[in-house]
Amino acid sequence: MVVYLAYKASKDYNNRGLIPKRLKASGCICICKSFWEVDDEKVKSVLNIVRDNQPILIRRTRDLRKPKFDEKDHLIEFGSLIVAVYNAEKDEKGKIRRLLRKTPYLRLCRSVYAFCQTYSQYDEKSDVLDISWLLTLMREVDVDVKLFPRMNIINADPISILLERVRKRVEHEVNEVIEDYKYLLQKANDKNIDKRSLIEQQKKLHRKFLLIKKKASFYEKWLKIDLTKAKMKIYPVTRKLYVKTR
Repeated sequence: MVVYLAYKASKDYNNRGLIPKRLKASGCICICKSFWEVDDEKVKSVLNIVRDNQPILIRRTRDLRKPKFDEKDHLIEFGSLIVAVYNAEKDEKGKIRRLLRKTPYLRLCRSVYAFCQTYSQYDEKSDVLDISWLLTLMREVDVDVKLFPRMNIINADPISILLERVRKRVEHEVNEVIEDYKYLLQKANDKNIDKRSLIEQQKKLHRKFLLIKKKASFYEKWLKIDLTKAKMKIYPVTRKLYVKTR
């Protein structure tokens, strides 16, 4: 039975080249740099090769599975995922990267992303990009995008790692918007911007923040991860700028 392996590429250049050589020598098939197809019988030896590189093991299931949580609502299984693998070199204009900013995802490794396959999560009231539409748009950029549906992460160690990546990504996006708000507020305080332009730019930032909030809400519903603290950080500066636009 086939298992798929994703791992974090080593920062050490020499070691980065050594791991693929060892995986290939073990009979693994490279799908995309840090994403490999592994024979089930060789999983144990392969894990020894990438043990220091945050390995993620994934297997395709026949049925669609919902995320599972323990009695304290801590995630213990992600449920069914669609894994998309694309060639980053074909995304010269960054179109796929911009699409991903509109979509909740788990980053497994470079150019390999996992999305929730429970379609009911993508309700009509949410403005996050529907997974079906996203994958269609990705194929417009890279016709060779590989899709792996009904995938399930089978080792427990990556759960905390992937959740932390989500949390840091949301915090980073919030901080970016906060810096944009501060810059705009400084221009308003220095009277280096007219009121009409101030209002227009404020609306753009507000839409950007709304998208982050909706993605955060999706993560909270999907993974039961608390992102309230990150979302609340922005309100003080938005209130200050709001006063300037009155």
